[in-house]
Amino acid sequence: MTNRISGLDWIRVLALILVVLHHLGFPNVFLRDNGWIGMDILFALSSYFLTKSIIENPNVSLKRLFLKRILTIWPLYFFYLLVIGHFDQTWPYMLFMGNWWVIKHGWSEFNLIGHMWALSLIEQFYFGWAFILSRINKQHIVKVAVVGLIVSFFAKLFLFVPGNYYPVYMNTIARLDPFLWGALLAVTSIKIPRLVSSLFLVLGTIVLMFVNIREGNLLTVLLGYPLIGIASMLLLQKGIYIVNNNSKLVSDISKWGFGIYIWQKIVIELATRITDNQFLIITIVLIITVAVAALTYNFIQKPFIKLKTNINQ
Repeated sequence: MTNRISGLDWIRVLALILVVLHHLGFPNVFLRDNGWIGMDILFALSSYFLTKSIIENPNVSLKRLFLKRILTIWPLYFFYLLVIGHFDQTWPYMLFMGNWWVIKHGWSEFNLIGHMWALSLIEQFYFGWAFILSRINKQHIVKVAVVGLIVSFFAKLFLFVPGNYYPVYMNTIARLDPFLWGALLAVTSIKIPRLVSSLFLVLGTIVLMFVNIREGNLLTVLLGYPLIGIASMLLLQKGIYIVNNNSKLVSDISKWGFGIYIWQKIVIELATRITDNQFLIITIVLIITVAVAALTYNFIQKPFIKLKTNINQ
């Protein structure tokens, strides 16, 4: 079992804030156009923990690994789908195929389901990567990850459609960058000098202020997504090796993170109907979303997580 790293709680909270502000259409070029990079950071985190867990427990069975994942994610996930209804719109998400549905049909007019595409993608990667890791030696993980990065690059090249970002942005193969960089960090413990990583992140942030990567031209897409994958890995590295600040509040918000991502859209919809003041909307969304996530964590997720802890590695 991997030890809890307090610095990664800070990274997860930062990623969640980026995603929520992005969905709010925060009036800032960086967040409005590229706030979705928060999701890539979460992708990298998920892959890092999965890869680290399997490396440290090489004899873990896939059945137990998958069961633990199901107990962690699925209860709240399917509870949310039942709460919002509209099963004619949500059924692809019940099959964890929401990203492919969006690629073919575009965003649903039902706003409460749109953000769930990412959870389809992350589950596809999780189960696929876990299966691959269970079949190869630790020494081969780096080679497999590098091959995956190359395949992902060419997937972007062939799938790119001017004026339509869905085929790349929603495609599991084309979006492997953050996942595989997170995995590489887990298996190699990459330690890039602090000055180099800090310079990279500062310059990257400046670029993100002026370049819309997701909806850019072919060159922007081919270079932008991989760079965001590397930046996500660098942030994780900072959380692991540099940040050493325990905070119960940050730890709790991180623990409720899945619920925050799940419930944000409902709260955003309600807040925008109450007021059009941007500051009030942001305040309401952040406070209420965290409160609802905490509530559902304790009453829905926690009982299943207790079952998960009883499953032997």
